[in-house]
Amino acid sequence: MTRVKASAIINIKTIERSNYMSKKKEYQEIYINLDDSGKLSKKEELSVYAGIVFLSKQEKDKFIKRKDMNDFLLMKDSSEGDKGKEAMLDFVLSWTLRVASDAYPDKEVKQTLHKACRRILFKLIFGLKRYEEIERKQCQVCSVQVWKQWNNIDLHANVTLRIDGGEPEYHVIVVENKVYTPLSDNQLGPYKEIILNTYKGGAYEKHILFWVITGFNEECRKDKFDKIKKECEANGWGCIPILDLQPNNIPEKEKPDSDIFDEFWLKEW
Repeated sequence: MTRVKASAIINIKTIERSNYMSKKKEYQEIYINLDDSGKLSKKEELSVYAGIVFLSKQEKDKFIKRKDMNDFLLMKDSSEGDKGKEAMLDFVLSWTLRVASDAYPDKEVKQTLHKACRRILFKLIFGLKRYEEIERKQCQVCSVQVWKQWNNIDLHANVTLRIDGGEPEYHVIVVENKVYTPLSDNQLGPYKEIILNTYKGGAYEKHILFWVITGFNEECRKDKFDKIKKECEANGWGCIPILDLQPNNIPEKEKPDSDIFDEFWLKEW
């Protein structure tokens, strides 16, 4: 019997096959990463272990390297809890929307980044059901202006588009970030009123989109997601999970190769 400390990796050599003629035994190394969950109650006599099996040293080393790299991710440090991550979303979303503009100077060099940012912009303007239709058209993103924390609203943006060479379209995107936290009482109604009064009578008045971005969804903390979604519907806001806005399992060829985009939108944090 092998005794293992919690979160330890043990190495086991197993006989893979025997060469009868040379009487030579060949071995395969197996590594098992075990973690002790402890006892659920004092009455239990056994602890529960969970683990990952690696069939080669290469697999094991790759796993450890990836685990060690987590300490250096943009969205991970030694802080307790998730305080501050919603503020980070304000900055990164602002940058993402601005890079979606055709005025972005480096779009010819990094087409994948420009395309990925446009997709997020189109999802916020046209919704999850229609954005692909817009991508197939000749859509010019003429300008994007973004403000953070204006009148306590997390983010809002003015966007000017031309679709298939038509007349300019003026859109406003309003975002409240609730990646980890619930909505405050009576929060969405006053924000919406401020925005509607601000744009009343102007070119942007016809197309104003209100969104709450959340880290919850149908599979993760569904109770919290349903509560946020219900409040959004009551106040005329849309609710979009962050993984619907940008899935983190996109094909390798579509990855933008941008440190900021890849770290924030594609890494699990």
